Order: sequence, then C-alpha cells, then structure tokens
Amino acid sequence: MSHETCELYRTSGRLQLGLFATLAEYERELINERVRAGIMAARACGVRFGQKPVNQDTVEAKLEVARQLLSKGKTAERAAETVGWSRATLYRYLKKYGAEVPELDDRHVVLGRGRSQYADSKPLPPRD
Repeated sequence: MSHETCELYRTSGRLQLGLFATLAEYERELINERVRAGIMAARACGVRFGQKPVNQDTVEAKLEVARQLLSKGKTAERAAETVGWSRATLYRYLKKYGAEVPELDDRHVVLGRGRSQYADSKPLPPRD
C-alpha cells in the first residue's frame, strides 16, 4: 500500500467517525425530547414525582418513642433503630420538633458516651 492510500483511509475514517458522532448526538437529543414530553404528559395526568410526603402523626409517634428511650438512657443509635430511622434522621427530627424528654419517675440518666446531645435541649424557635 502506498502512502497516499493510507492517508486516504485515515481521512475517510475521520469523516466516518465525525458522521457517527453527529448521528449519535442527534439520537440523544431525540431521546431527551421524548423523555421531556413523557414527563409533561404524566404531570398533565396528575402524576406526582419524588418521594412521598411524610405522615406527621407517624413522625410524632416515633419521636415520642425515641424520646422515651433516650430518657431511659438508651443511645441515640438504639432509639433510632427501634423506630426505624437512621441516627441522622432522629437528630434532624429532634432538632425540628424539640427534644423534650418525657418525665419518668424512674428516670435513669447515662452521662458520657452514647448520650444524645439533644436529649436535654430545648426546642429551637421556628425559622422565618
């Protein structure tokens, strides 16, 4: 094969590569348009996207159980696990709804490691 023939193949190869890249980009734009149209049609039919809203009564009931466990000296991790939350979720709800611990006659307080920092705190004022 001569040098001119190799150069011709290289040039036509770049042309083919450019054409395929352009076709792939065009197809991707068509897919995006179809997806956007499908989402708009679904919204028009009343479909709601995203996570379901949290039931307030369930949160308050779980928070009450967690507060009681914390007041008995259980760790925040154990309290969160009992109500089916992560420790971060428990802390977030304690911060949002206040960390008042119910008064118990035989209250057992464990100081130091494993004690929730929110167990004895007052509720925060609402944000504006």
